[in-house]
Amino acid sequence: MANTASFKAPPAAEQDAVFQAIKRFLENRTGGVFTQPVELSTPLMNSHLDSLTVLQLMMFLSDELQFELQEDDFVEEHFGTVGALVARILARRGAA
Repeated sequence: MANTASFKAPPAAEQDAVFQAIKRFLENRTGGVFTQPVELSTPLMNSHLDSLTVLQLMMFLSDELQFELQEDDFVEEHFGTVGALVARILARRGAA
């Protein structure tokens, strides 16, 4: 049986704060790419974000959330949806 005592889920408030920050960025600074409200299930990959917007998102995450997107983050597992990105940020924070 695995030891789950060392696993600590991020507080819901922290998850919501990260999600809300990313949501605000995507809804306000992506030039109308997201015509529907951004949710955790909103796709990021194949969402028609241009390279400039991805660069701006990277800078936003660094400035606002102290999170550096790295090359290995640009895979479906970590960047496929808003929720995957939120999970990646929280996981990396927990590993720090």
